[in-house]
This record gives sequence, C-alpha cells and structure tokens, in this order.
Amino acid sequence: MPFDDSLKGMQTPERLYALCRLVHISPLSREQLGRQFQPAHLNKSGDQLKETLSLAEKGALLAHDPQTGLYRSQLADEHLRNSEAFRTELTRRIFSSPSSVFTRFTCWFLNRGASVLGEKSDALSQLFFQEVTLQRNQERREYNDTNITAWKAWAAYFGLGYLHGETLVPNAAGRIHDLLRNGANLPVNRAIPFKMFMEWLAGRAPELDGGSANRLYNRVFADQRLSYALSSGLRTLHDIGTLRLSYTADAADVWYLTTNPAHAVKDRVSEIEIFVEG
Repeated sequence: MPFDDSLKGMQTPERLYALCRLVHISPLSREQLGRQFQPAHLNKSGDQLKETLSLAEKGALLAHDPQTGLYRSQLADEHLRNSEAFRTELTRRIFSSPSSVFTRFTCWFLNRGASVLGEKSDALSQLFFQEVTLQRNQERREYNDTNITAWKAWAAYFGLGYLHGETLVPNAAGRIHDLLRNGANLPVNRAIPFKMFMEWLAGRAPELDGGSANRLYNRVFADQRLSYALSSGLRTLHDIGTLRLSYTADAADVWYLTTNPAHAVKDRVSEIEIFVEG
C-alpha cells in the first residue's frame, strides 16, 4: 500500500520529507530518530514521529531492519535531491495504486465539480461512503472527517487544489505544471491539437481526466468535457503564461472546459501551446 489509508493531520508532507532525508543520510534506530526528529522536550508523547514513521513504512519509503534495529532509506539519491524531486516521486507512487483509498477519494473529489466548494469534510465523508464505498460491497466508512482534513493538505501539496480555510478549491494547475517541468516530451512554442495534450496527460496523471484511475468516476470525459478541477488548472496556467489555450472555428476536434463566461477561454478548446520546457 503506497499510502496510509487512515491519514492524520500530523502526517504532513514537510515532516515526511524531513524524516526521509534524515534516514537517507544515515540509518537510524527508533531512539536515535526520536532524539533528532522529535526531541522529548518539544513533544513528550512522540506521536508526530510515530505517525510519520508509520506513513513512511506503509509507503515503502523506509524499511526497518529487525536484525540491526535500524531504519533504512528505500529511496534513491535523486528522489531526495530537493523537495520538488521528493514530491514528484511520492506523487508517482501514490497515484500508481488506483485501489488505494487516497487515490479513489482524490478521483471522486476531482469529479464532483464546483459542488465541493460548499461541502464540509463530514459531508464529504458520508457522500464518499454512499457513492463509492458501498458500491465496493464494503460497509465500513473508509474516510472520516479527520482523514479528509488531512487529505486536503496532501492534495494541495500534490498541486490538485488550493486551501482556503477548511475548503480545498479544486485546481490542477500545480500538478500539470510539475509534469511539464519534469520532461514533458511535448512540442513547445507551437500550437498542437488539444487531443495530443490530453493523451499525454492521461498517460502521466492517472488521477486526472482521462487517466486510468480517474475514468471510473468521470461521466463526461467521453464527450470531451473536462472536470472543474482540470478546467480551472488549465485556465490558471493560461493566465500566468505557462501555456495558451485556443479554439479554431469549425475545428474537427473540440474539447470543452467547464463553462466560465467571465474568462477569455469560456469553454471550447481545440489547440494548446506549451511554453514550459522540461
């Protein structure tokens, strides 16, 4: 399992990155980790280390050697080169597991549209249980409001939205931008068919529109209509100059963003031009 199915608020991206870097420098015992990661005079309970360590082990980022009692890194040097490299590797691992609760909840959430802006964590927990969990013949609620609150922080970290108070505003701009910077393998500085871009995206972001994990929850992609999350992300990148969306009248292949009458790109798109090189 590439991620903890019962996320907690203290399991933050920053703590996980710090723990993984610490162990990567040198294998450490639980006691040594406690002294360096969470000194007793700062937190006597040790919960932050306990939960972050649990997350790292479940994600196969660290492994415990029972013979020596040491925790050893399971990551390559390149994965811990900087925080961006760590996020890239973590994102790849997590969304490569479509059956995980984290991935399923992410895909379900991203396809709910703007309605999520008015839904609290406890309501999302109940709706996910009714619409997804029960359909899998499971009768135990997989995510409670505490888990979802923690999930929102991680979703924002992965570039899938922006936190506004307790609300995660769906917007995939950060996720797409990361993919473009990490070897896009797309033509740049010239317009290409939007379909080519969507095929590229589907092969690299399983959780977004067209991706292998997303398809089960997406009812409009077959009509070449994009989710609120992806539409918002593309418009954001258009506005900041990372890419340019355009529509040619009577184009043979047309895609539709979620309608926004106030934006220059109201809905129809047929070409895209990328300005970011990998």
